[in-house]
Amino acid sequence: MELTNELKLLLIQTEAHTDAQTVIDNITNTAGIDTDAAWTQRLDKFIKDKNLGSWSGTDAEMNKVYTEPTAAELKTSLEANPFVPLARIPIWELEKYESEADYDAKLYARNRKSEYPAMEDQLDKIFHDGIDAWKSDIQAVKDKYPKG
Repeated sequence: MELTNELKLLLIQTEAHTDAQTVIDNITNTAGIDTDAAWTQRLDKFIKDKNLGSWSGTDAEMNKVYTEPTAAELKTSLEANPFVPLARIPIWELEKYESEADYDAKLYARNRKSEYPAMEDQLDKIFHDGIDAWKSDIQAVKDKYPKG
């Protein structure tokens, strides 16, 4: 099937991207790419995923014949299946904070946690260097990231 520019644009719009025209331009203008093969591969994947077209013959026959969808059928399916991005969940919800303000207020704690040595290393420090040396190391991190 010959893909018109309109069908190419609709086909690209069924996939995740930021700008359909940029995808088309990249396919068209990239050196060393077989543009016809690129479009055929995208079209074949869409047709297979959406189970478009028809087969004639019975299951018992070895020579079933596939008939690809018409341009009108393809266009209808492309228009009915645009890519729908998933809603982005804010990081503060993913990390189980009550609000964005609560998340922002705890930045110091997340920064401290990422810089504190592992618990085994802290215990080793206390054992070898004493509690005052350990307190000094911990206080340096606390001073670097003061409580908001």
